[in-house]
Amino acid sequence: VRDVENIVNIDLNDPKIDLNYPQLNLLSLKTTKYIFYEEIKNSLIQIQKDIEFKHITLTNLFDEELRLFIKKDKGYFLNPYLLDSIIEFLSSLNIYPYFKFEYQKQMNLNKFEDAITQFILHIKKKYSPKFLSNVYLSITYENFKNNINLNKSNDYTKSYINIYKTIKNEIKAIKFGAPTFFKKDIETTSIFFDFISFIKINNIELDFFPINYLSKDEYYLQKNKDELKEFINYLKENNLFFEKKMFFENINF
Repeated sequence: VRDVENIVNIDLNDPKIDLNYPQLNLLSLKTTKYIFYEEIKNSLIQIQKDIEFKHITLTNLFDEELRLFIKKDKGYFLNPYLLDSIIEFLSSLNIYPYFKFEYQKQMNLNKFEDAITQFILHIKKKYSPKFLSNVYLSITYENFKNNINLNKSNDYTKSYINIYKTIKNEIKAIKFGAPTFFKKDIETTSIFFDFISFIKINNIELDFFPINYLSKDEYYLQKNKDELKEFINYLKENNLFFEKKMFFENINF
């Protein structure tokens, strides 16, 4: 137990309290393949009984050990049976997937786009619009802030636009959002501002904007009880705040 002063005081008996804003009811899983580990499975079952999260992050979706996408000479081929088994298990726990796709530099962009298209067409055919309206999905690229000049058209920005159009043309109900940005990067670089400019110029309407609030060497908010409020005010002052669309992925009180 941490010996620090209370940062947040919430009266759970107050019917006006809304715990979902600006925080998604989200459970973070380090990597998707863990979902097949018996110990993790049992833990998830128990966690859902006690807390009832609404969403869970699914990352490293191209992991060769996971084999959700099987790599062959002609590209990546979706394993639909594995995907369905993941979704069915999560559905049994009443928790929805938040798919986080990441392009890595050793990949071919066209093959990456094709893999996403396979994924989208499968879930469109297999699952109801009601279910898909609760599914979250985002696309990012390795070393996003270093390798992509968002102010100029290039292979990466074209790829992002292509994937966005595919998703929205095929499944309007699905929640497609921005890549996750670190709070520190938002405060010290122009990357988030550039990204917002990029989506506005290209008429990209995103459903959510996740922020990784803490850096890798931080685990919880500091004693400054106004820290979170100050950051939200910073976003508002710089026209970077999206009402009801923005949430923090990793705040631990």
